[in-house]
Amino acid sequence: MPTVGGMSDDASVGTLPMTEVERERRLADTTAQMRTLIDNLGAAVLLEDDTRHVLVANDVFVDLFGLPGGTDDLVGTDSTASTHRIKGLFTDPEGFVTAADERVVQGFAIIGEQLSLVDGSTLERDYLPIVSADRPAGHLWVYRDITQHIAERQMLTDQNRSLAELAALKNEFVATVSHELRTPLTSVVSFADLLKDPAAGPLTPEQSTFLEVIDRNSQRLLRLIEDLLLVAKLESHTLPLSLGVVDLPDVVTQVVTELAPLARDRDVELTVSTASGPRLQGDWVRLQQVVSNVVGNAIGYTPPGGTVRVVAEVLPESRQWSVAVSDTGVGIPEDEIPHVFDAFFRASSAAGASGASGRGGTGLGLAISRLIVDEHHGRIAVESPPGLGTTVTVHLPYAAA
Repeated sequence: MPTVGGMSDDASVGTLPMTEVERERRLADTTAQMRTLIDNLGAAVLLEDDTRHVLVANDVFVDLFGLPGGTDDLVGTDSTASTHRIKGLFTDPEGFVTAADERVVQGFAIIGEQLSLVDGSTLERDYLPIVSADRPAGHLWVYRDITQHIAERQMLTDQNRSLAELAALKNEFVATVSHELRTPLTSVVSFADLLKDPAAGPLTPEQSTFLEVIDRNSQRLLRLIEDLLLVAKLESHTLPLSLGVVDLPDVVTQVVTELAPLARDRDVELTVSTASGPRLQGDWVRLQQVVSNVVGNAIGYTPPGGTVRVVAEVLPESRQWSVAVSDTGVGIPEDEIPHVFDAFFRASSAAGASGASGRGGTGLGLAISRLIVDEHHGRIAVESPPGLGTTVTVHLPYAAA
């Protein structure tokens, strides 16, 4: 490549060397940018050189420790003098000074060190040694006031403790009340069964009707008590699951077979579609309860002539089973969908329906289903477009079983 005066063509058109003035201007710009950054960190910052003299301090540092003068007055001063000047602010003054000296000597970064002040405040301090060309070049100290953060964290801890205590009291109350209710109800059911026995004597048609009402409502109350106990155990995570290998299509098929007579009685078309796929780890009985609750609700809230469709399929991309139950029933108002899994909640649109089993629902079926699905690390969702019925979808993760 041709050259002129020993300089290549590239050099002749390249950037000219910076003058001393330009270097000083660029250094001043960089220093100003660094200063702006430090001033806007929101934390107290002190930068020392390798002899522990102040290079940079921001306004937050001056204000936090109530130092006289401004930041410019600190630059060039001995940091150890400032350390002794502010040590009286701490509950352990000498420990504050000793710890600072030890950090510098050891040369290891210390992040999140907490320091207590005599006014009850708490500071968090970070120390970062600065190294240049494998040699100590300075020290960076960052202080943050975390008093409010600690107070908020303690408040959350107290609230969580109170909530846990309330949950325990609620579960204890439910268990006690359920026991007290179940004992007399069991007697009612037993004596109703005795009255049904021909050996007890014949009943008039009117007496038989009365007895059926007693028996039906007694059984409903017993189911309600069992559901309440189950919800309490699920919410407190005290219900043991009998985990095993579960063939989900088999669970779905059995539920549909068991509920087919109910669908026929209500003139509801019930169809099912399942695909083969991997088995999953789960509690067979509880998963059957989930599917039964969802399909039973769909049948109960679908008017005669309607359709309930159950589809179980594998979603390989997310390694999940999906069980979708769609109906052409009364649907759920959009503003009520977020509450369908709340205990005792029943959609306003279901007021005229007879319930999932023809006996009236308790409002606990979907709440129980959600809790069981949660225990299996799955999720359950509801969609109900206006005028198009309702679809409840259960997603359950699978693994090699």
